[in-house]
Amino acid sequence: CGIATLGSVSFQNAHPFLLNGGKAAMMHNGSFYHSTEKQDYSDTRELAELQGDLLGNKELMTVAGIKEKVEAAIDGNKVIILYEDNTTMILNESKGKWEGEQWFSNEGWRYVRNFSGRQN
Repeated sequence: CGIATLGSVSFQNAHPFLLNGGKAAMMHNGSFYHSTEKQDYSDTRELAELQGDLLGNKELMTVAGIKEKVEAAIDGNKVIILYEDNTTMILNESKGKWEGEQWFSNEGWRYVRNFSGRQN
């Protein structure tokens, strides 16, 4: 298990979360709105359970306007969805940064020391 921003640290709250009957998986970095009904749930687990059928349906998510409405609803948070056909969708991709072939959800990676001990 990792570090919990919301909810308890537990196996049930660990990423990735399966969506749409296992047809997709979702990961997220940050904090969503969190209801008061399920305080032991992580915010990402709660989103996966509430909206998993939509997020995990690639055909529906690619209908004109749907992705944009979901991006607005999650208020700029970044989510990566991996579909069963090995394709990915990044929600709010423009709010992250591509560095070569790697996408980062935030700038924190810039401050990690590389193996030589120098700061990037």
